[in-house]
Amino acid sequence: MKSPVHEERLELLGLIASEALGIEDLNEHPRVLAALEAAYDAGLWVGHSVGRGEEACLADN
Repeated sequence: MKSPVHEERLELLGLIASEALGIEDLNEHPRVLAALEAAYDAGLWVGHSVGRGEEACLADN
């Protein structure tokens, strides 16, 4: 059984996929799901860093 937090996260990512990308079922698009999860995780990391008054360390390209 998946945790409620995991289920809520998938629901949020599904909503983003539907509204922004027109994708109704993320299970049919595993690469899109992986990209959305990576972006979500990065957003959490940056938000946490900013919330603590730290600078986000991003590599220069």
